Amino acid sequence: DIVYTESLVWAGCEGGVAAERRPVPVALANPGCPWRANALSALHRSGVRYRVAYTCESTVGQQAAASADLAIAPLPASSVSPPLYMLGSEDGLPPLDPYHVALVRKTDLGPVTQTFADVITEAFADLQRVRPER
Repeated sequence: DIVYTESLVWAGCEGGVAAERRPVPVALANPGCPWRANALSALHRSGVRYRVAYTCESTVGQQAAASADLAIAPLPASSVSPPLYMLGSEDGLPPLDPYHVALVRKTDLGPVTQTFADVITEAFADLQRVRPER
């Protein structure tokens, strides 16, 4: 079951020039991350020339590279705050697909495990309510 969905957006530094460079420098998560695959696929489909400038194990690393105007980064919309701002088609960048968090469970859960799954589902539902799509 999908328990959470959020927009993935391009983020860059306010007043920065990284988004204007070609090839555009991007800060991405390590290979295997769905956000990385989403970003690379969008860039390939749109024909935007890019170079992977930074590879990070965490969103914080991507935010740091973008905040220093060393690269742009695909980030959840909720994590974009000053000095970062959302970039888009007006900056020559393709849209990104939203990302989803899924809870995978077996069909024959015991009562404790089912309660735990229900708590997780409700916690993400609460988060979705306080973080509506931007």
